[in-house]
Amino acid sequence: MWGLIYKDIVTNKKQFILFAVCSAVLFAIMVAALFIADDFGEYTEVSAQAVSLMAVICAFLPWLDLPTSLIKNDEGRHWGGFVSASPISAKGQVASKYVLSFAVLVVIVNMLYFLLQICDIILYYSARVTAMSGTISFALMLAFAVMLLWAVEIPFTVYFGSQTGGAVKFLLFLAVVLGFIVYGLYGRTRLSFDGLWALFFSEDIKIYAFTIGSELFCAAAYLLSYPLSCRLYPKGAEKNG
Repeated sequence: MWGLIYKDIVTNKKQFILFAVCSAVLFAIMVAALFIADDFGEYTEVSAQAVSLMAVICAFLPWLDLPTSLIKNDEGRHWGGFVSASPISAKGQVASKYVLSFAVLVVIVNMLYFLLQICDIILYYSARVTAMSGTISFALMLAFAVMLLWAVEIPFTVYFGSQTGGAVKFLLFLAVVLGFIVYGLYGRTRLSFDGLWALFFSEDIKIYAFTIGSELFCAAAYLLSYPLSCRLYPKGAEKNG
């Protein structure tokens, strides 16, 4: 499997570089906006929290397409047919996608932790306020949410192909965003930034338990989607070449 992971990295190095550059640029733009606000005297703890949340989201956005890109590259090289006709098992081929995608999430979260700590130190000496390093909790939650998205996307992609898998991901993402907006506008509890911040970082034991439960659910979904993808991979390879 490690050879397959190395193959995925080498054959997709351009995509990895593109995703990394886009992620770094978007993150830098959001952080720079915060420092500009500080220079003009518009800096507040709330603005730091809001910008740090957006910076974390921007860091993740370019990587949402990672599994689809890996599978699309294999389709272009007809790798599925080769796997089906060789000793390389479908399990190893699929596992390489899951392990590599998870490893990327681990790297992103750790990089964000390091960068947000540095930003917090700088902001503390310039504005005597720390607000960004706590956002790492949100980054961890977002990583689990991405795992849940991929848990649905990867089986669809290996069976129906990269185009259909990408469409499924887009529809899921759109449904979540629209549901979030509709609930915020018309739900019993109107959503506000303060309310969201309290939801994400509250020390209330019930909210904490809900957060842990949600993260465990996302991780379980990611693991359980692997055997499903293994079953679907040979059929998808036959359909998509």
